[in-house]
Amino acid sequence: MSMQRRPPQPRYLVGPRSERLLDGRLPTLARFYAKNRRDGARLLSSALVITSIGLIRVDHPAGQLVAALGVAVCLYWWTCYRSLER
Repeated sequence: MSMQRRPPQPRYLVGPRSERLLDGRLPTLARFYAKNRRDGARLLSSALVITSIGLIRVDHPAGQLVAALGVAVCLYWWTCYRSLER
């Protein structure tokens, strides 16, 4: 049985919530979308359902807010979905 070594964790200037790493790099944010088309389609369909719920109650301010945010997320995820390979 061979022991696999994990890559070293980046060291921070002050703590894990510091803005810069010791080597000068900025930490990267997590990706806000799936890496494959199947999971992307699931995210997009969930966003469409939430948007449609907001559109049902468009006469209420909360429904307008949910619908507006849902449309924005749907458009963003649609552009991300189109960029994924099959």
